[in-house]
Amino acid sequence: LLFFGGLSLANYFTKYNKLNSQLFASASLLFVAQLLVILQSSYSNSGMLQAFSTVFLVLGNFIFYQFVVGQDRKQKKYKIIK
Repeated sequence: LLFFGGLSLANYFTKYNKLNSQLFASASLLFVAQLLVILQSSYSNSGMLQAFSTVFLVLGNFIFYQFVVGQDRKQKKYKIIK
């Protein structure tokens, strides 16, 4: 997750576009979800933390899915000419 976050942050700062923003948002949400899972282990009554971590995990994965679909559409624009 650390490598994924660093890569998304570098792409976000070097070339600002919608796809890199989606990658950065996805990495940020997945980081928050992981942080909430770590905090959940230290609290005994952590039902709300588990719910929030699940929401952040689902949103992060959905945004990452949109990024992958966008990258696939971007690559299909180019055709190989023989």
